[in-house]
Amino acid sequence: MRRLLRATSAILTALAVTAAAVPAQAGYEPPSYHQIYKWLPCAQGTSTIGQIDAVSTYTDHNGWHSVTVSGGIVTCRPVSATGYVYGLAAYHGDFAHGEPFPHTPNQPQPSPFARQIQISPDVHAVCLIADETTRLGCVSIGWVTVDGFALPVVEGPLAVESPLVAAPASTDMMVRGAGGPGCPACGG
Repeated sequence: MRRLLRATSAILTALAVTAAAVPAQAGYEPPSYHQIYKWLPCAQGTSTIGQIDAVSTYTDHNGWHSVTVSGGIVTCRPVSATGYVYGLAAYHGDFAHGEPFPHTPNQPQPSPFARQIQISPDVHAVCLIADETTRLGCVSIGWVTVDGFALPVVEGPLAVESPLVAAPASTDMMVRGAGGPGCPACGG
């Protein structure tokens, strides 16, 4: 038994020494799950356009509210690299918060999308955005009380120039998780 333990120990030691002696592959960097998204820059005189085709609201059994928006986006230029995003923004009284979503590179135009954003009862509008201040399309959100619970309802289209959506949409541009920007399995 001791001989078997010594032999096993010697093999494990040799493997550890061999593994430590193998140099790291040149240019290799482990995947970073904390990259930064970027808004797609447009040349002077060009702009990304978007169309909202459908909007729905949802409230789960825990009382969390969300809005799902779907439609199409025509970018101001072809998207050939990952990391560029568009977003949805929820507008509260005097501030807005955004949620970024990656464009899928080399997507035909218009590029279809269907995305969801969480909202709270003080949200009165949701917009498709090209960046924190560029709104591509907006919808008005109202609230009804059913059995003592506030539920969101879509009231209809809202002008992108409306003062109700004038606040810049503060957007966390940090990429988290294994998907990362442009992840094909994540839907762009």
